[in-house]
This record gives sequence, C-alpha cells and structure tokens, in this order.
Amino acid sequence: MIRGRWVKIEIVDLYPTNLGHCPHYNLLSHEMNLAVREYCHLSPENQAREYPEEVFLSYHRVGDYIKKLKDRLINTPINVRIELIEATSLKGVYKCIRYRIRGNRGIIFNGRKICDGNYSTDEAVERTLMEINKIGLLTYKS
Repeated sequence: MIRGRWVKIEIVDLYPTNLGHCPHYNLLSHEMNLAVREYCHLSPENQAREYPEEVFLSYHRVGDYIKKLKDRLINTPINVRIELIEATSLKGVYKCIRYRIRGNRGIIFNGRKICDGNYSTDEAVERTLMEINKIGLLTYKS
C-alpha cells in the first residue's frame, strides 16, 4: 500500500455564491468536523431563507457525504482533495458536459464520474470506497 497517496474528488452541485459572505457563517466548516451544522448567530436567518430549498438540500447532501466519507477513511493512509464546483459556473457547465452529468449534480473521482443525478449520500460513499479499492489504496468489502 502506498502511504499518503492523493485522490481527487470533485463535487458538482448547486451552491449559493453569497451565502458565505459572513466569515462566521460556515456551512462547511474549516475542518469539516461540523459540516453543515455550524451557523452564525450574527447572520440574519431571513437572509439565508431567501435561497431556494434545493440549494440547502445540496449543501446538506454534500456536507453529509463529506462527513460520512471522512468517518470511513479516518486512520487510513489516504489523502483526499475535495473540490466543490458550482454547477452553474463556467467550470461547472464544462464538467457537466465533459462527464455527462445529469441534473446539475455529480461526483467525479480521479477524473471519472461515479455518481450523478439524484444520488443518496450512502450510495455516493459506497461508490467512492469501491473506487479507492480499485486503485489498491484500501481493502474494502461492501
């Protein structure tokens, strides 16, 4: 097993671009320990509620995926680089076309689409672990 091998996970989804304007308003906290759980009491709640429900569901789905993946990979010699890509940005549109991502949401693992459309977080974690197993970094049984 190669120690310290890096894998890259790109998550294409809908993210509000201005939701993080307040430095205390952390939907995805710095260390991802409290992903999607830490809200700033300084930011007015009505400002955040102006975003569509779908945007918050995206944040919760991505936060839960990252937290579950982190819990499964703790104490393993795998380094994961996660990149969040706004689906409506130029890069997001390119990724959706390049990897044929349906529904403006998908997960790309080391340059290969593993999930798209309406996937569950458990399904995404299982597929990610299977991909890590395929490249020989983890012995994983479903």
